[in-house]
Amino acid sequence: MSHAAVQMPRFDPKRTEQFLLTQSGVLDASVWMRTDELNAHVTVDAFAEVDSRDLQRACLETLGIHQTPRRILLLKAHPLAA
Repeated sequence: MSHAAVQMPRFDPKRTEQFLLTQSGVLDASVWMRTDELNAHVTVDAFAEVDSRDLQRACLETLGIHQTPRRILLLKAHPLAA
């Protein structure tokens, strides 16, 4: 008896980060896996009109559901460490 393994698509956070960086108004992106969900912090230009739902939609259409962050937090600037 042969068992076929169901293989889940592999995700590559760098691929999602690189895609997010191509979007208008995006300055930086950080994507990671947390509790079985892909998440992202995206730094945007302070004067750009960027919406996290639009970024999710673009990821979904271009990269597929396994490469689309479940949550995207938009940041105006990176926090500075002391």
